[in-house]
Amino acid sequence: MARFGDVRGRIAELTSSAGTECLTTFSLEGFERRWPYDWKTRWDQKCGAIESMLDMECGFVDFFRMLDAGKRPSIFEVIGFLQALAVQQDAVTLFARAVDIPIDTRRYSDLKDIREIRVRAAGHPAYANRVQPPGSGMWTPSTISSEGFEMVYYFADRSSKRRHSFRDLFDRNERALEALLEHIEQEMIRADAEIKPVQSGR
Repeated sequence: MARFGDVRGRIAELTSSAGTECLTTFSLEGFERRWPYDWKTRWDQKCGAIESMLDMECGFVDFFRMLDAGKRPSIFEVIGFLQALAVQQDAVTLFARAVDIPIDTRRYSDLKDIREIRVRAAGHPAYANRVQPPGSGMWTPSTISSEGFEMVYYFADRSSKRRHSFRDLFDRNERALEALLEHIEQEMIRADAEIKPVQSGR
């Protein structure tokens, strides 16, 4: 859990005008110079994305503390867990967009799988048609434990039962997002090194 938080913390420092490690290009003044027409929107998105990442980290700490104590989560808490995984993914994507660094989440099959589980189980369980194949998800609340939960997925030509582990979903989500954040961090440092000489030469 600390590794994702470490990278998130470093990126926050690189874009904080009050931070000693702030990159000139990604400071508040840097945003104003680089994106004069929409710097405020980008800056707000950047700040909001970092806060969302941090909020979800805190939520996961509380959630797993509850599980470690042996408490069985309610179906609403499980839905909240799945939503938090998707919010964390969205926050990383939004941050990358705000600092204008392209990322390709399709390279990470775990992110796609987790998002599909969230859509089928928590987003549109009655009928999910934004993922393929379209289908419905049925909760079996009696299978919810401190380890995970079971879903039955219904499609036009078949049905399938799948057991999901909280720890596995969290670990896979975090590993993929950590890799994306590290890529963003490296690209920010590279962009800062390339842009600063041009700006100083004006």
